[in-house]
Amino acid sequence: MALDRSCEYESHEQMIGMNIKHLTYHKAKPEDLPIISRWIVNLSQDPARHCIHSWAGEPAEEIESGLETYFKDGELVYMLLYLKDKLIGTMGAEFDTDMACAWLHGPLVDPKYWESCTTALYDKLLVELPPDIKEFRAYLNTKHESGIAFYQKQGFVKKDHPSFVYQLTRICRVPLPSHIYTPLEKEHENDFIRLFNELFPNAYYPAERLIEMKGESHEIFITMNRHTFAGFVVISKDEHEIQFLGVEPSFRKQGYGKLLLSTGINYLFDTVKTDQVDLNVNGELENAQRLYESVGFKLMYSGIGLTKKSQSAEH
Repeated sequence: MALDRSCEYESHEQMIGMNIKHLTYHKAKPEDLPIISRWIVNLSQDPARHCIHSWAGEPAEEIESGLETYFKDGELVYMLLYLKDKLIGTMGAEFDTDMACAWLHGPLVDPKYWESCTTALYDKLLVELPPDIKEFRAYLNTKHESGIAFYQKQGFVKKDHPSFVYQLTRICRVPLPSHIYTPLEKEHENDFIRLFNELFPNAYYPAERLIEMKGESHEIFITMNRHTFAGFVVISKDEHEIQFLGVEPSFRKQGYGKLLLSTGINYLFDTVKTDQVDLNVNGELENAQRLYESVGFKLMYSGIGLTKKSQSAEH
């Protein structure tokens, strides 16, 4: 177990309802990522402890690879909580300073220590985040009632409707028509931005940011009706996820949604070589759910988003 004592925060205070000494809060280093990944998988098996930002069914090795990428890019911080030499909790955050936004992982705390340690772990994490972060987002399994209550106590606002998390594995893949991928080019960027903002006004990434990431962590493909922009699909290569799919209202119910969905699925399976494809859908969009299920996606669980803006961002 790799620990950097210079990065620890000692805590010898009396914890609520307990008399715990020898607690250490440790800021993660790269060599801690395997420990964090295994902890995430083990704890997240219980829906009542499941943070969707942390785990969407992947093996520990895949989580570790994703965390390494964010860590190397300087866009991840994690705190670990030890009782003597025993890990009892972790909490982390991906962040984007350009967007001034952080996506929280956890809290992932041993249930025996939840009431006593979770708030302190959260507070230690906030201290390590860049000071210019103005918005915080959490995404928990709807069965994680203690986590939802915790975030609400911290001032987070729960979304009105849950989202559904779907997954398609290679073995359940339904053969879909292949066609030439049409990447988003400069001439159609304004069309993409306009339609994206209409369909996803509160998305975790703005359209302009997705364009910046195109060709690196993301890809954006479009479909046309002759010379008219008809829709788009946004793919996260790192997360193996179809993140956004949108069709112009005048072209709906003409097969463009399924065409774009097949583009994303085929690209991730055949080009990225992933073994599973994930996506999230708003619980209100029943037509979209039926579309995903028709090509083999299986409902894994439902989640609820929570957000909080810093006081400086609210004024």
